Amino acid sequence: MKTDNKEMRVYILIFCSIVLYAIILTLKNIPLVLMGVDEVPIYNIIYQVFAIGSVGLFLLSWKNKSYEQLTEQVKKYIAGLGAIIVYFLLSELQLLPFQLLDIDITKIPLYLKIIYLLCYEAILIGIIILIHLKKLKRDFILLKKNHNIYFKKYLKYWLIALFIMYISNFIIFEIQSGLPTNEEIIRQQFQISPIYIFISAVMFAPILEELIFRQSFRNLFQNKWLFIIISGLVFGGMHVFNSDNLTMIDLLYIIPYSAPGMAFAYMLYKTDNIFVSMGFHMLHNGIMVALQFLTIYFL
Repeated sequence: MKTDNKEMRVYILIFCSIVLYAIILTLKNIPLVLMGVDEVPIYNIIYQVFAIGSVGLFLLSWKNKSYEQLTEQVKKYIAGLGAIIVYFLLSELQLLPFQLLDIDITKIPLYLKIIYLLCYEAILIGIIILIHLKKLKRDFILLKKNHNIYFKKYLKYWLIALFIMYISNFIIFEIQSGLPTNEEIIRQQFQISPIYIFISAVMFAPILEELIFRQSFRNLFQNKWLFIIISGLVFGGMHVFNSDNLTMIDLLYIIPYSAPGMAFAYMLYKTDNIFVSMGFHMLHNGIMVALQFLTIYFL
């Protein structure tokens, strides 16, 4: 049995190395797109060195793990990667039913669009919850026992992130007045349908984003700072790189958007309980939406 486990351990390492290398290669063009430059030969060489080096570091970090530890980690990888793939795939297919039925979405009444979007988001959340169900059950039990401790201990980290967010927003606004593209989009949507924005931003988004950008990323990245930095930057980037009309000022807004993401990631790393970061995320978005409401309708 030990011999079989030893062989299986080697197979698992080889398989995971191949998958990791393939994933890194699929992300090759993202830095080029973000920087707005064309691919050059030296970039391919540097990226290949980076990909091979990453696989090498992965093998070094896993070489002393037992067969049982490897299999458990592989399960986490599959759950994390699976959730991320489902999230991005279904997000891209949101309008597919209308296309298949040859329905002009611009002619659909607003209330029907809102109902459809909320139902679609609810289904997406349901699928992601099923992927992480075992972990969620365990976290919920711990939350009921320790919710007061969690709140008192980690409130300060959210407040620090909020301070960084507002200071960086103030500095960026002083450099060039104007709202970030993402903020302008939210304000436009808020004026059209405040109820949808409230449900989507305050209830659905924190659940979905924490399950993807925190829990799923945590499954993939074991190193503390690597997880926190990547989780925060990807989270911030998703809020910035959602427009075709990006400016250099928009890129600076990665800082205020990433600050809360890194704070939420730190909370998950320290507690290993997704409901902690999810709760603070709901609190954060609730305050942001309330401020939007006051700004649009009363200021």
